[in-house]
Amino acid sequence: MQSIKALRKEKGFTQKALSDRTGIARSYICEIEMDRKQPSLKTLEKISKALSITADELLRREILSKSEYQTET
Repeated sequence: MQSIKALRKEKGFTQKALSDRTGIARSYICEIEMDRKQPSLKTLEKISKALSITADELLRREILSKSEYQTET
């Protein structure tokens, strides 16, 4: 999910810092950011809370970013 990576960087967090804030393994966060894993709603809620955004808004950003990517290709 590119929106997680973008927000994480916007907040100045490393994957390790986000891992520490969420209790989610850094390697799993990496897999999510690279679209290799699809996180559960519970995981998205933990990540969105750590990034100070609602899970709804996080998903909305992801949908928009994928929509923009498909329009460009």
